[in-house]
Amino acid sequence: MRRARILALAVVLLTGGAPRAGHAADEIIAASGAGDAAHPSRTSGSGMPPSQPSLVAAVLPSTRSVEVGTTATAFVTIINAGAGTALNVGIGLPPAIPASLAFRTTDCATNAVTGGPSVPADIPAGGTECYVIGVVPTAPFAPQEISFTFAGTNTAPVSVLPGINTLFLSGNSTPTADVVALAATVGGNGILDIPGATGTGAFSVAVSNVGITAAVTVLADTGTTALPLTFAICETDVLGDCKGLARPFVTVNLPGLLDTGVAGTATYAVFVTGTGTVALDPATNRVFIRFVDVANVARGATSVAVQTQ
Repeated sequence: MRRARILALAVVLLTGGAPRAGHAADEIIAASGAGDAAHPSRTSGSGMPPSQPSLVAAVLPSTRSVEVGTTATAFVTIINAGAGTALNVGIGLPPAIPASLAFRTTDCATNAVTGGPSVPADIPAGGTECYVIGVVPTAPFAPQEISFTFAGTNTAPVSVLPGINTLFLSGNSTPTADVVALAATVGGNGILDIPGATGTGAFSVAVSNVGITAAVTVLADTGTTALPLTFAICETDVLGDCKGLARPFVTVNLPGLLDTGVAGTATYAVFVTGTGTVALDPATNRVFIRFVDVANVARGATSVAVQTQ
């Protein structure tokens, strides 16, 4: 068996399926590329001059799949990476989505709610504000990437980066699997470092199915950006050891919270091997792990940035 060499990430859920996961500012900036001053066009910032407030954002988890009328919860972190206070920073939903949205500010360390329903917040220069959002589908719609509007009254909206500050959401006429997935890298910064152009790096993923029981297949890909990488995945035990051989994909049956009363959990190690050089560009160079059902519909996903060193 191949050893993961990293302890499995624990998934702890709030009622309703949201992960109780604090958002560290350095991880958000790394994942969005906001700290890359040499490449401002590749960041998730607003693109405004450094002398003005400039926002970056991240959403966790990145995928939810709920029944119509059921609230899909997620956490949002917004950072003012510019200068000057960003005023009245709130979150909006695209008008074409048949759903309602509410948000509240939270304590970034505990996720305890601190603000009133959909009350925006001022974010000082270099400051961070955390939110919990609830999206309630009002009619069925197919899984799609929801691009929220994150903005203040004196800022431009945050640029859209799929898998970083979006939510892949579906509104379903009947319950489905709803796999909440979180990833952890060795450095704890959301970046997978691969030693050399042909080396292998690894990261861990923890999941909890807060929907119904379903067979899901765990897959890895690089999204819309082709990267010289290959993947092997294994389910891991509490020590981070592979339970079997690492393979290109793994199919498992995950018990669901809605039909069993207990959310099925699992942890995985993802081994990524380079077949060429990958530059550090967290906005575009990423590894995605997806959990797809028998209809090949993604019911959960997460991602990390990747680079060869």
